[in-house]
Amino acid sequence: MVAEQFGLRLVEIKAKDNFARYRLPAPRSAMYLAKQMTEASRPEIGRQFGGKHHTTVLHSVEKIEEVRKTTKI
Repeated sequence: MVAEQFGLRLVEIKAKDNFARYRLPAPRSAMYLAKQMTEASRPEIGRQFGGKHHTTVLHSVEKIEEVRKTTKI
């Protein structure tokens, strides 16, 4: 759903270089949703997103939480 929303293919969100190429919203949003909607650990989520480190997942979740707090939706 996140890939579709951002006009990307799933493989693009999971790519190792996705942060450099897309700079934030789609991969971070997907990691945030994975953390909120599943019982998967940060390392598990990171593996599913191209082998990202668990701290990358943590940072992504925190950034999306920050955006949610400061943005009216």
